[in-house]
Parts: sequence; C-alpha cells; structure tokens
Amino acid sequence: PALSMIFTGVILFTSVFYRVWSPFTSELAIVQLDEGIKSENVYGSIQSPFTRAYTVNFNEEYMSYSPFFEEDYYYGDEKSIANEYAYAINEGEKGISVNVNKGKAFKSYYFSAEKQSEITQEDIVVNIKADYTSFSGTVTNNTKYDLEKVVVIFNNYFAIIPTLDMGDTVTIDKNTLIYYDGSYSITTEIFGYDQYSTIFNGKDTRHNSSLNSAYEFICNSNYLYGNANGIVFGEAVGYKVDVIKGVKTKEYSLGIITKNFIPDLSSLGETCYLDIS
Repeated sequence: PALSMIFTGVILFTSVFYRVWSPFTSELAIVQLDEGIKSENVYGSIQSPFTRAYTVNFNEEYMSYSPFFEEDYYYGDEKSIANEYAYAINEGEKGISVNVNKGKAFKSYYFSAEKQSEITQEDIVVNIKADYTSFSGTVTNNTKYDLEKVVVIFNNYFAIIPTLDMGDTVTIDKNTLIYYDGSYSITTEIFGYDQYSTIFNGKDTRHNSSLNSAYEFICNSNYLYGNANGIVFGEAVGYKVDVIKGVKTKEYSLGIITKNFIPDLSSLGETCYLDIS
C-alpha cells in the first residue's frame, strides 16, 4: 500500500511533459541524511510519446533497480534477452539500462533506484528538548537546498516550518505544536481542510499531488507513534534527480530531504516511558 501511494504521486505528475518528442521520466526522490551518509531512494516512471521500442540509460552511481506494476519484464544480461518481455532492465558492458520492447505511447513503466554517497557538511541539525507532551528547540538547514513545508514530528506531536532557507535556523515553540493523528493531519495543515480540492484543482496540481503522496509515504513508512526517534522532512526546492544518463530524455524531479533525530529527554529524569498508544 505504501508503494502504491507513492507511485500514485508519480503517475499524477508524469503529464507535465505533454508535448514531447523523446522519452521522458518523472522521479520522486526521498533523501535520507544519516551520520555522514546520504541515501537517495528514487521512485520513477518512464514514458514515450510514440509506440515503438526505446532505451533509457541510467547513471552508474545508482543501484538496486527494481521494476514495479509490470509482470512481463526481464532483468539480466542484455545478450540473453528473449523477445516476449514488455520491458527489461539490462546489465551490460555499458552499464544499466531500461529497454522498452514495442512500448505503447504514453504507457508508464515504473522503477525504483538507490544511490548512497558520503557527505561531510550537508545536514539538517536538530536540537530538540522533549517531555511527555511537547517539544521545543531549533532546526538548522545545512543542506544545499532551500526547504519548504518542513515537518518536525516527535511523540504524537508535530510542527510545520513553512520555509527554511539554506543556512537558516528556526526555533520551534512548544505552544505551536499540533497533535499528530496520522499523515492526514499533516497534509491538512499544509493544504487546508479542503485539501483535496486544493491539491487536485489548484494551479499547482501536479506538484501538490506529488508532494502529498510523498509526505503520506514518509509518515506511514518511517514514523511510528511513540517512536523514541523523531523525524524532520521537507521539500528541497529545485532538487534534480540524476538517475538518467544522456541528454535525450526529459526529466521532472521532486526531492524530499529527511533526517531522523533523537531529542534531549533529560528533563524526564533517568528513566522515562513514552506514550506508544
């Protein structure tokens, strides 16, 4: 269900290139920062405006390619491919590529990919003090991107930071916290109580629907009620996914940067028990 949710977001923004003359891709990247390691998990789709075979080559830095929602695919050495497949992920001398065999016009072929890299200065610095019913502190954006719609969650409460530019620090006041009642409570706070009208009927439909799917995916797959760890995440403005190699493919990218954190619980004494209900 979680993967279906995030690929729904991918589906909704693939139509951004409705007048194209070459294959195009749409990618949603969830980037996890953790102790000097940046993990970029990409969920994407490939389409072509024509009914014909075509090939898309991938950047060698990415790994763990997986197809989704397609039974008739092939994954293996390019020399041993049969002709019955719909599309194939090929591992050859020139790297990894996706070969679509007589693909239908504008049919989506879905994939996921992962890349890890070491980082020395890029980070989201979280200094949060928490007790049983609230938290407060600062969040500093030391990434390479301005962040928008930043969400900080811990122990059934969350805060929204509308914008957090590169190098800036924002203070979270415990009096501004909102009770966390699932991902819907967060997307409602961002898009309003009439959120689905805002998302699907507004001028930024493709962007907002993708963002909504990504935030729901992050909440539902990475955060548990009462988790001893908190999580902060936000949209990276201008983020570009570099998964496709070459210049003949148009790309649309959306990136969400996330960071888990452990708050300071010293105010609770030596032993504390968080509400995990």
